Amino acid sequence: MGYCIERWYLAVTIRCVLKQGIPVTVTKFAVPLGCLINMDGTAIYFPIVVVFLAATQGIVLNAADYIIVILLSTLASIGTTPIPSSSLVLVVMIASRIGVPITGMYAVVIAIDWFLDRFRTALNVSCDTFAARIVTHITKIQDDEGVAYDEAENVDPNAMGRREGDAKV
Repeated sequence: MGYCIERWYLAVTIRCVLKQGIPVTVTKFAVPLGCLINMDGTAIYFPIVVVFLAATQGIVLNAADYIIVILLSTLASIGTTPIPSSSLVLVVMIASRIGVPITGMYAVVIAIDWFLDRFRTALNVSCDTFAARIVTHITKIQDDEGVAYDEAENVDPNAMGRREGDAKV
């Protein structure tokens, strides 16, 4: 059984971002922070599922309901736990807040959530790499002399570009 949780791919994401030439300082800041709070895929998923549940039951949402869904989706995506399908619990919370009952159509969402989770994770991870690139571009931060990522010399993924004997930053 495969799980698709962004936090499990943090080491791989860091290595890929470093290979792109992003400074170690920016990588150590932007990628873990993005892994925690930059859940774009999840923030998009919540409103889609809630509106789907409402539409399949014939419930018409007004503008206030959409605003509540957007705000709760944004906040809930930041607080999503790194547990497979944990977003299903938050969907129930958001739907119940705007008066959408959880009925049989929720079973359809549960049945395909494992598949949709792969796309959410791909979007979240790619947005983390884009954020690291943008932070580098805006701040113009560069690595100190002698600190660079070298795949051949860096067999330890936790070294993050440092070689034996380098001072830890």
